Amino acid sequence: MRSNRSKLLTLISCLLLYILGMGAAMLLPFELMGVSMPSFLQDKAWVDDVIHFFTFIPWMLLSAALFKSQLARVRCFILGLLIVLGIEIAQMRVPCRGFSLDDLFAGAAGMVCSYVLFIRVWRRSHSGKHDV
Repeated sequence: MRSNRSKLLTLISCLLLYILGMGAAMLLPFELMGVSMPSFLQDKAWVDDVIHFFTFIPWMLLSAALFKSQLARVRCFILGLLIVLGIEIAQMRVPCRGFSLDDLFAGAAGMVCSYVLFIRVWRRSHSGKHDV
């Protein structure tokens, strides 16, 4: 059985790897990675918002799993918003990328939805009552 310290180190490692991967994916132009958007999606602005929404879901899920206190989770949410904002500001310097409030809102919405989902599942699993 793994100790709590081991679980904590695993979660922190996952969070750090996630941040590094997310930052690299958001800052590198797709052309440099050899990835291209399917042609039927290239002119759809909502696709980018959906990608940002789902990209930031793991941030809050990992943060919520890592920290027990509500204050720490709120701090993680604020840090997540700062990361989203930082990535958007950094994208102003990257060719083929740019700052977008829509991306900022989509990332924040992904974090809020994942946090609400985590809290609902956590409360249900710890309440002793399981609705079917």
